[in-house]
Amino acid sequence: MPIDPAKIIFGLHRKREFGWEAFYKGGQKKWQASTQFEVTIDIDRTDMTDLELASIEYRQYIRGGVWTRRGTKDWPLDSAPDGNKSFAIPKYAGQKDIIVPLIPIYAVNHEELDMSHYKEDGQIEKGGEEWYGYRAWANVEAPNEVDKWTPEGPSGTRYLARDTPSIMDDWGDGESVEVWIELYFKGFVVEVDLPDTRTRPIKMLKHHAWSYFFHEKLDLWGDATRLPDIP
Repeated sequence: MPIDPAKIIFGLHRKREFGWEAFYKGGQKKWQASTQFEVTIDIDRTDMTDLELASIEYRQYIRGGVWTRRGTKDWPLDSAPDGNKSFAIPKYAGQKDIIVPLIPIYAVNHEELDMSHYKEDGQIEKGGEEWYGYRAWANVEAPNEVDKWTPEGPSGTRYLARDTPSIMDDWGDGESVEVWIELYFKGFVVEVDLPDTRTRPIKMLKHHAWSYFFHEKLDLWGDATRLPDIP
């Protein structure tokens, strides 16, 4: 029996827009530009089998570019955004075999952001690669990042993703910092197959699209919002 999308409430909540932050890390002045949003999924599992519930997951995709400059120096080339390295996003294999409408199709065979093509959003960690929304490993809960089904595992009926996209660097000798940020997101509630390995979407149930554009200059470190120091 097909999963009824009417049983799913899919929310997008912008917690704050992009802004400047300042703090000390290891005794050094740092600047950061960041934003934060949350995605929520609530499922009414009435008349839904355990298998149907377990096959509902979340997928998030991102594309964009980030450019920075100090003082009056030239901007990096449009084709060479220097800030993309702050977004350690895994390679994207694209869709194979089963093509789900609206979900990005094309593979992106490099890490970091891509301006032209969407990649599945996640993070390259020391222990490997992680992506949002998979029931098998959605167990992150921190102030600036959440990726969690409640209860954990296949019986979860509520999902929360909290994402805080940001770019950070040294303040240095006190030259002004200017950043240009373009980020584009797509979020999907999907039905997935349930193999023994990593799940993949076979049907799109709900979706949202959103974006951020930020172009500002920070002349003084003290003009940014002061955050707690980091050892």
